[in-house]
Amino acid sequence: MGAGLTRRTLLFAIIQAAGWPIYFLLAVSIIAVALIIERFIILRKAGSAVAHELERFLTTLGTIATISPLMGLFGTVVGMIEIFGSQSPSGSNPQQLAHGISVALYNTGFGLVIAIPAMIFFRHFRGRVETFVIEMEQQAARLVDVVHGERFDFQQPPHAEA
Repeated sequence: MGAGLTRRTLLFAIIQAAGWPIYFLLAVSIIAVALIIERFIILRKAGSAVAHELERFLTTLGTIATISPLMGLFGTVVGMIEIFGSQSPSGSNPQQLAHGISVALYNTGFGLVIAIPAMIFFRHFRGRVETFVIEMEQQAARLVDVVHGERFDFQQPPHAEA
């Protein structure tokens, strides 16, 4: 129990050290995890779903994968601003310099940690959706062929023509 408490304390210390830009990345990571779980559930039931339902939220997941590194870069810029803000005519404060560097690196790292899995799952789900859509289109084409084939093969009995 002591090790778990220490890990939790360490995690909160890292989040605090990363500064306020990390809160945006944490929010995006929670949304990404929720979307990934939701897509896994929906795609398992894909047999009865339609293409629109399959593609729902994939754009959001792709957007998260795309903007997370940019949000991390924003945190890096904030950290660099803090570094330059720590400089004064009388010299620099090593603690403020170290804090600015840690904010920059934490945010860059968190942005990449969110973006990489989000992009992997986005591409995975998009591929599965495309496969399902192609299969549904092929099944629909077969159904049309069968229906048209039955209509063309239909012949009226000879006594019905008179």
